[in-house]
Amino acid sequence: MEVLRIGSGTEKPHLTGSGARMIDITKTVGLFSHLPNLRDLEIRGGNNTLFAAQVHACRPNLNNVTVLNLSATSEFAMRDILLCCNPKNLKHFRFTIPPKSERNMSMAGNDIHGERIIDILTQYGVAKTLLTLHIDTSQSALLALGRDSIRREFETAPTLNHLTSLRHLSISADAIYFPSLHPRVLLRDPNTGAEHEGQRLVHFLPRNLESLEITGLYAIHPRDVASLAKETLPGGRFEHLKKVVFKGDPGCAALDERNPYPVPRREDPDDQFSDWDAVEEMSRVTGLETEGEVKRAFAAAGVSYGFDMPELYFDEYVGEWDNEPDA
Repeated sequence: MEVLRIGSGTEKPHLTGSGARMIDITKTVGLFSHLPNLRDLEIRGGNNTLFAAQVHACRPNLNNVTVLNLSATSEFAMRDILLCCNPKNLKHFRFTIPPKSERNMSMAGNDIHGERIIDILTQYGVAKTLLTLHIDTSQSALLALGRDSIRREFETAPTLNHLTSLRHLSISADAIYFPSLHPRVLLRDPNTGAEHEGQRLVHFLPRNLESLEITGLYAIHPRDVASLAKETLPGGRFEHLKKVVFKGDPGCAALDERNPYPVPRREDPDDQFSDWDAVEEMSRVTGLETEGEVKRAFAAAGVSYGFDMPELYFDEYVGEWDNEPDA
């Protein structure tokens, strides 16, 4: 057997309790030990930690895995599975947090964010060999926390430049841009300081990419995308990039809250966005204008480009990351 899919299943809808079963990976050792030809492994709902002897028993067969797909899997289980894999052989990695309708708040792995996953992959030596990386953490429980809690608990990844072999990337926006609790607001964090304004993607992405997908966008700087398009021209740092897809967060389709927290404009700290209906309408108009310019820029480089919510283009970072959140 070369392909193995194992999942936790779910409780019957009428039952109460956690709402989902977890796979104890300590009990999968015997299964893995009988699959010497395993190449493609998917685990949904993995939890717990392997003992050293169990890692030793799994390694001979997981050593040959080239495709690893983890969903709702705890950080501990992820680390142990990666420890059993051979970094030189693992070429395709996928991590997904399922939608809330398919999990519960206590499910393992539902509070991890993209920066942490990238850090783990780097620690275990697979970052430089991966050809395909898919990280969907847009359903992370961390994003349901309050604004100040997010600032304390959340980090964005500094860069993916060290993923030198990567050809195909699909990643949640919250790994690149600090998440805002309100649509059409692009917040500044340590990785999107003034010196990188309009240059975040250029500094973030690895050079050898052939396709890029960013999902769950809530806002994006138009200069960020324009600078990327410019670098896809012959001689640019992303001349291998041939497909770019942006997908907006469906929650940004409408402004549900009419009284969000005050957001000071960058040039005048006393000037605040108070008329959010006007902001919404302005975003739609300017977004369509920006979309046309971006399409032409990518087309000139022969790059296929698409964005399902161009109204999420936002022409400035707002808020001050340097201010410490209230305790």
